[in-house]
Amino acid sequence: MISRRTFSLLAAVGAASLALSAQATEAWPSRPVSIVVAYPPGSTMDILARLVAQNLQEELKASFLVENRPGASGRIGAEYVARAAKDGYTLFISGNSTHSANPSLFKKLGYDPVKDFTPIIRIATMPYALAVREKSNIKTLAEFVKQAQQSKGRFAYAYGSPSAQVASVAFAASEGFDALGVPYKGQPPALTDLIGGQVDFIMADLPVLVPYVHAGTLRVLTVFSDKRSPLLPQVPTMLEGGVKGYDLAAWIGVSGPAGLPPEITSKLSDALSRILVKPEVTARLQTLGMQHSPNTPNQFAKYVDEQLLSWGQRVREAGIPAE
Repeated sequence: MISRRTFSLLAAVGAASLALSAQATEAWPSRPVSIVVAYPPGSTMDILARLVAQNLQEELKASFLVENRPGASGRIGAEYVARAAKDGYTLFISGNSTHSANPSLFKKLGYDPVKDFTPIIRIATMPYALAVREKSNIKTLAEFVKQAQQSKGRFAYAYGSPSAQVASVAFAASEGFDALGVPYKGQPPALTDLIGGQVDFIMADLPVLVPYVHAGTLRVLTVFSDKRSPLLPQVPTMLEGGVKGYDLAAWIGVSGPAGLPPEITSKLSDALSRILVKPEVTARLQTLGMQHSPNTPNQFAKYVDEQLLSWGQRVREAGIPAE
């Protein structure tokens, strides 16, 4: 039986612990926060992470540093965050590759996209696009499909993320041709080989392709959207090109390790919500081809669940075996 004195002592210790925890949470962030990107510098995730880091520094008066941990189709970075301390000093700029496509593409993932993370906020969505090098003799989507069908599997595509692989295989299957996939650690090296002629086409995030189009090294044939992008208004949608019922979009959000203190989650969500409505931030997202779409942590958690099921279905329909 616990004496009154012992009970009082335990209660005091518990109250002190809660007070210390509350003080620690209130003090967050008191040292640099790492924002992990599972892809190399120059990728869409990296570009957005640096925009987020810069604005969080101004909003929360603390240091936010981007940390690139590329490789293994995003699994290295995702697993690193999943195993990180639950103190708010390791965050993750994640998306449909690590959280939606990977679980169906790999037998041994190294992390659980739902159980191992704390959803904080969805930042934006953006369309995929199909591109060939500018020197290619393919000028339209119809010409591309015709040549791909005649190639009998010799067309090679580059992919720098699992979701890009799914998009490529699903599109090829829908149009009745086979293609050879060549994996890369990210979109920048994949684009380098496309420009150099080592592969024939790529399906990638539109924002990454735009600078290459302006530089005269790539030609975008179509966007995976129901309306044209203001970034490349001259490029038709897949619906305009005669492909029906095919609308793919990527998403990007911020999360932390599972068990992140609710106070920190809320503080981050509130700060990012304020950031995402800043005119200069929304304008920057638009120039990147992204549509800002912030939501609450609970809404983001539900969205992640829905996307996990949706991309899993696309992987199965594309007939991609798990590695």
